[in-house]
Amino acid sequence: MSSWLCAATTQLETYADDLQQLQGTWTGTGGGNDCTITIKGSKLRFFGREDFWFETTFTLPPSTFPKQLHATIEKESDAAGKNVGTTVVAVFKIENNVLTLVVIDDYTEKPAPPVENAADWTSLDDDFTKDRFTLKKSIE
Repeated sequence: MSSWLCAATTQLETYADDLQQLQGTWTGTGGGNDCTITIKGSKLRFFGREDFWFETTFTLPPSTFPKQLHATIEKESDAAGKNVGTTVVAVFKIENNVLTLVVIDDYTEKPAPPVENAADWTSLDDDFTKDRFTLKKSIE
């Protein structure tokens, strides 16, 4: 098997693994408030409160580090503003059933790894990010 086919197969397996790990309901905090994120297939629903929510379709671009999630807003609450059609970019990681999701503010290019030691996400620059979410997976 040629090396490009092996690389493509590995990327597809990683994508499928990441997508599978993201499935389900995640509850926690983000932007200073309680919130819930529900992921089914490639659909993501963010619920902050009855009058503040978004429904999106997302992709996981392959070969990104840190891992990225690109969510395009399809529906939103009236209080959320006028964001339909906007793509929101976030970096994410999952460890011990905890999803850390950091929304990138004014995304224009691939973000650099947070630090040399990728496990230390506390050093993501606040000027570079919009909101940080820490969510625990609900047992279903």
